[in-house]
Amino acid sequence: MNIANWLEKAKTKVPSIDAELILLNILREKDRTYLISHDTRDLTEVEEEKANYYLNERAKNKPLAYIINSKEFYGREFYVDENVLIPRPETEDIIDIVKKIAENIDYPIIYDVGTGSGCIATTLKLEIPKAKVVAIDNSDKALEVAKKNSTELHSDIILQKSNLLNDALDRNIDIVAANLPYVDKSWDWLDFDSLEYEPLTALYASNDGLALIYELINQVSARPDIKHLILESDPSQHQKIIEYCNKKGLELVETRNFILYFVS
Repeated sequence: MNIANWLEKAKTKVPSIDAELILLNILREKDRTYLISHDTRDLTEVEEEKANYYLNERAKNKPLAYIINSKEFYGREFYVDENVLIPRPETEDIIDIVKKIAENIDYPIIYDVGTGSGCIATTLKLEIPKAKVVAIDNSDKALEVAKKNSTELHSDIILQKSNLLNDALDRNIDIVAANLPYVDKSWDWLDFDSLEYEPLTALYASNDGLALIYELINQVSARPDIKHLILESDPSQHQKIIEYCNKKGLELVETRNFILYFVS
């Protein structure tokens, strides 16, 4: 079967872009124009078998990122599996905000709390080489993924197992960034089918999805050395978080899509 015939069949089962990305991944090509210019190229038996397997997995609603074990974040490819959340485009705003803050700090110490795949921590270290970046998670499996990405992308981050900032070693942390579990299972707009493959502990939190965010805010507000806090949450939660932070002496600087930036 050639490329054109396989794509024609695959696009009846999954979105066109997914079919193309599956084939590009297997053929180790990046540019979608390759599929057009080589549409008569015959797939080898191994390539076709692998492509069909990926196609069937995607047809079951398994996220493509978990099928091909890859997701782009801030212009780089990150390894992902079902032990970590799939990086989302909205999280990239954290990188832009931290970069802007770090411009005014000689050698910033940055903590990425709930690092998961390590996409935030690794990206920050690559974008801000002068920074010391510590990636924290309470999951050993997540930390293994973060280590893999740090190694493959040549990012010298420090990995630490901890429940939020409980075991933070630095006493002068400049910036804390966190994409913690914040989903409330009661939200009627949730697409549970699309989320069923992602780790539940990295998605859901109690107290309307705010339990861990509130706990981290408590920790940050109790430490005068931490000046900047960047949080990701659903926009429907923002007002509650702002009010809670104000009670704890943290002032809102900026709201950007899913991201909130506070200073102490």
